[in-house]
Amino acid sequence: AAALLAASPPALAAEGQRGLSFTFGVKLWLNEWQSWFTPNNPGANVITATTEPRLALIPTGTIFYRNFFLSAGYFNKTTYDFPRYTEAVGGSIVENQASAERRELDVNFGWYFIPRAAVTIGYKQVRQDFTATVTGGPFSGQPRTTRWLYTAAPTIGITGSAPIVPRVSLYGNGAYGPVSVQMNGEKQSGVTGSYGSSEFGIAWQASRLWTLTAGFKYQIVSQKPTGAYEGLSLRDVSSGWIFGALATF
Repeated sequence: AAALLAASPPALAAEGQRGLSFTFGVKLWLNEWQSWFTPNNPGANVITATTEPRLALIPTGTIFYRNFFLSAGYFNKTTYDFPRYTEAVGGSIVENQASAERRELDVNFGWYFIPRAAVTIGYKQVRQDFTATVTGGPFSGQPRTTRWLYTAAPTIGITGSAPIVPRVSLYGNGAYGPVSVQMNGEKQSGVTGSYGSSEFGIAWQASRLWTLTAGFKYQIVSQKPTGAYEGLSLRDVSSGWIFGALATF
């Protein structure tokens, strides 16, 4: 989860630190997004499409006290364009074009049970605003908008680091939780889902104040729908390189 990004690297300086401290920073996630689309032709297979990589800005903040911390991260609104695709519908060929805006929020509470490893419990929200346009055949018309809201609570996670040379450590984190699903403001009754994320990388304590990180992040949000697509697992997958700068006070 994005908030966990702020939790792992400060473990570089966590040993012997038992008072109150604060960490603020920013992550840059160069990620591609694979999502799914229901077909215009009833009975056809669900369509998947993957965007070109986009750079997402994720400010993070963490408050530490003794072995406990409270962290938060916000994935700023980022716009993605999906590749065009065509379908055969009623004897006509139609072209589909979709774009989406995405934003996310993480909040986590954690406990360092040893100096460099912690367990967390948290809250995750993913909002996706899709705009789709169909050209050709009986479906041509104004763009259609769909808003998906995924809420994972609680999420359970783990975060930690391991030194490799002075001031340099490997770090990693992961989180998982059940998801409730809303579409256009309405809760999708009977629809179940899950959220999971992981990140692994290297952290360099550049100074007493600054820690720089570089790693790879993978995130998946899935739902199991009812109705015509019952039995399928519809997945949104985001992955890519992630870089950060964190300051501890």
